[in-house]
Amino acid sequence: MAKGKKLGLGIVIGAIAGVVTGILTAPKSGKETRKDIKNKAGELKGSTERKLKEAHKELEKVSGEAKAKAKELQGKAKEEMESYAKKADELKERVKGAITSIKSGEDDNDEATIDQVLKDLAAIKDKIATKVKNVTK
Repeated sequence: MAKGKKLGLGIVIGAIAGVVTGILTAPKSGKETRKDIKNKAGELKGSTERKLKEAHKELEKVSGEAKAKAKELQGKAKEEMESYAKKADELKERVKGAITSIKSGEDDNDEATIDQVLKDLAAIKDKIATKVKNVTK
């Protein structure tokens, strides 16, 4: 694991441990503590859902741009651009499924889902941008 990833993981684990410790040692009743936990969980759920909706909009844009560019190209370049557009559409469906699972409360791994979706989105955008740049040279 890279040093940056280890540091990031350490920061996340430390933050979680701090929040849990703070909640458990706070001078509140059990009812108040449960209410606080429920509120924080709701905030996290809302934040995750917003990020995924933003990713869905971005994928719609990326897919449309790739499809438009594919119409201008020929041969292998056209096939590659169409492939990127298809991958963007598939990722868009994954995002839609993640949003649905968050709303229904079925997904136990929301953070991993959003992190992977955002990484995949960045990768597709980079591939499309590189291909467009190489084709226009």
